[in-house]
Amino acid sequence: MIREVSPQPTIRSITPSAAFQPISFASFAVIFIMPWIPLSQLWILVLSTALPITLVLSVVVIEKQPSLSLGLRKTPIKDAILLGACIAIVALFNIATAHSHEVYDVYETRFVYWIPVQLRIADAITQPIMEELAFRGYLYERMLPLLRNPILAVVSTQCIFGFTHISRYGLQDAASISMQTIPFVLLYAWRRNVYLTIAMHIAWDLMAFVILPSLHPGYFYS
Repeated sequence: MIREVSPQPTIRSITPSAAFQPISFASFAVIFIMPWIPLSQLWILVLSTALPITLVLSVVVIEKQPSLSLGLRKTPIKDAILLGACIAIVALFNIATAHSHEVYDVYETRFVYWIPVQLRIADAITQPIMEELAFRGYLYERMLPLLRNPILAVVSTQCIFGFTHISRYGLQDAASISMQTIPFVLLYAWRRNVYLTIAMHIAWDLMAFVILPSLHPGYFYS
């Protein structure tokens, strides 16, 4: 007797008709509008922790969509090695631009310098998790089957991601952030693994907002 083997989930894990379900879209919408709401740093930390959990539960538990539709997939050894290389590149880039006023200048001088280091560490962990799950895992996985073109999915995702930063950074810096984070969405489009982009994003924020300022006291104003 031949035992039938259930098919493995394919890389295309969601259909256009199931792309934007109302409950998960509501969770995403809250993440999208959160930067436009004046909040204390503590509330930002609380929401950045709670909203990714809400998004995952709404997609996987309530709407019963596959976890692959958020980019939540197993990470093979080759991807782990790739991640190590990407983090090394992130570290080198931040070190090389440590004294450049072109990298988050407005944000650093007006906001980050006055945030206690403990909150900076927490923010450098929770914000990347929320943003990568929302804009790479959730949004890209839904724009791709709708647009049927990886390039259009990358461009549209980055435009929406950049738009959410306008309220806090201004148009010019938001555009700069959107351009500088293109490697994140390209890495996701290639490997379709949100754990990779989360780790890479956390490494970026820790270097830029915690490690380098701690090693160089004049980092924000040099």
